[in-house]
Amino acid sequence: MRAVVIESYGGPEELAICEVPAPEPGPDEVLVDVVASALNRADLLQRMGLYPGPSMEYEVPGLEFAGRVASVGEAVGRWLVGDEVMAITSGGAHAGQAGVHADQAMGRTPAPYPRSSSPPGTRSSSRGACNPEGRRSSMPGPPASVPPRSSSAGRWGPRSS
Repeated sequence: MRAVVIESYGGPEELAICEVPAPEPGPDEVLVDVVASALNRADLLQRMGLYPGPSMEYEVPGLEFAGRVASVGEAVGRWLVGDEVMAITSGGAHAGQAGVHADQAMGRTPAPYPRSSSPPGTRSSSRGACNPEGRRSSMPGPPASVPPRSSSAGRWGPRSS
């Protein structure tokens, strides 16, 4: 599979796209065909040698990814091949496939629920899913928003100019 590999520490010229072996999922892991990964400050610091990545044969950066489950370990019951998931991991997300513990994967509808229905107690709208009883918030005013900020952090409340 293709992956971004840190060949030595420094600037972006130290990154290479290489063919590396695909990860083998353990009994409690899922292997995901990566569709998208996020580039963040930790990746930049890792590339410069200032943020240690996990020990691996090829140093592949990347902490966040989204994609489709390609295979599951024999002890995984929550996910099925083809489920759409995202995960935050300790490294290796900038690759064609990434492995992660099944409990670290998050998705829209994990396997325990039928594909044609929502989990028990939820509604189909995002507001209903967050508030299954359908109660109105006791907070006055419109719902809060989380505007994007640097370093993948948001701030609750109105945006300041």
